[in-house]
Amino acid sequence: MKSIKVMKSIYIAAMLSAATAMPAYVLACDAAGENTHIGQVLSAEGNQFTIRDAQSGGPISFTVDDKKQAVLPAVGDRIAVKYSKGKNGLIAESVH
Repeated sequence: MKSIKVMKSIYIAAMLSAATAMPAYVLACDAAGENTHIGQVLSAEGNQFTIRDAQSGGPISFTVDDKKQAVLPAVGDRIAVKYSKGKNGLIAESVH
């Protein structure tokens, strides 16, 4: 019985250690909420821009709806993008 308690203690200590060693930005998108990505702008042209996602590290592209007449973010900016899913990809609803 004691060995099970010791194993549980070791497991909990290992999990806490791993969680505290993880950089805060790794879980950034999950923490930002549903349909939101956080990252750095890699490119912006026309009505499209691409970010490097803070959580996955991969590129994610968005289209800005012409009707909203939104200003594209500048390359290098760190932003949060609230989006919806369109027929041809992700549509940026708001950029902060």
